[in-house]
Amino acid sequence: MVFRQLGFPHSEDQQSFIIYVSLILLALTACRHQSDHVLRIDGSSTLYPLAEAISESYCRAYPDRKVVVGQSGTGGGFRKLSRGEIDICMASRPLGPGDPLELSAELRSGRLHEVAVARDAVVVAVHPQNPWVDAIDSASLAQIWHSNRQGKPAYWSELNPKAPRVPINLYGPGPGSGTFDFFTRRILGQAGKGRGDYSANEIDAMTVTGIAGDRLALGYFGYTYYLNNRGRVKALGIEVPSAQGGGFALPNADNVDNGRYQLLSRNQYLYVRLHDPSKAHISAFVRFFLLDLCGQNVTNTFLPLKHEMYRDQLQRWKESELKHP
Repeated sequence: MVFRQLGFPHSEDQQSFIIYVSLILLALTACRHQSDHVLRIDGSSTLYPLAEAISESYCRAYPDRKVVVGQSGTGGGFRKLSRGEIDICMASRPLGPGDPLELSAELRSGRLHEVAVARDAVVVAVHPQNPWVDAIDSASLAQIWHSNRQGKPAYWSELNPKAPRVPINLYGPGPGSGTFDFFTRRILGQAGKGRGDYSANEIDAMTVTGIAGDRLALGYFGYTYYLNNRGRVKALGIEVPSAQGGGFALPNADNVDNGRYQLLSRNQYLYVRLHDPSKAHISAFVRFFLLDLCGQNVTNTFLPLKHEMYRDQLQRWKESELKHP
């Protein structure tokens, strides 16, 4: 009766219909199993090159698995993680008060895990042919980026009396970026505050391109993008705390290690859920990620943690796996 109502009055049509439906169900089942092997990562553009490199290595080691890596900024990644759209969020700052409340609750309960994977030195840079400035202190950065300068240009003559009174063209990450939150907290004293009239982009590579093509540019972005573009931009020395000897320090691994680049150095994180039994490969990926970093196979693309910190992160992850087998 049902087949007649659907327009299949004859037995041979009924049989064809059953075969057709069965094929659809088989295809859907195959798609479901395939999606179980797809790992989705999104978030910080600062961590994107590192995650992309390790994901490629992971997929070569496990050809039946696929990793999709995006870069919508730390804030965007946290929102996608809270909605269940991704499996891992890359973050260039810790989870904070402005992020989805359910993630903070999951972090406290142990359902969400924070895994430190790298360090970063936020680079303040200018065009490579800029003759007026080689270093900058925190007071000058605050003066340039403060909200009370909104709509009022800062001038190069403010940084160097010998420079002409021409506007500084500002570039930086957008408000959804963890780098934006970190920089504004360190320089202005409050995350997310500061002027909004600058060339903003959630993708650090675009910020670098803007600075590289503008002789009046000044901007900031993650260290990974400086490593890959040292000939296109000029990094400025950053004020060193008096406890570390004072003066100015350029962004590099030694200055991050010895604390001279303390003002603008930070850790980078993965935020991972482990409670979904259909996503067992997530755990394997995080283990692979940490072991790859511990082996320092890709250190030319980022600032690694100290070796003992990787051992500690790996041990903590293994303990998490035991709690969520």
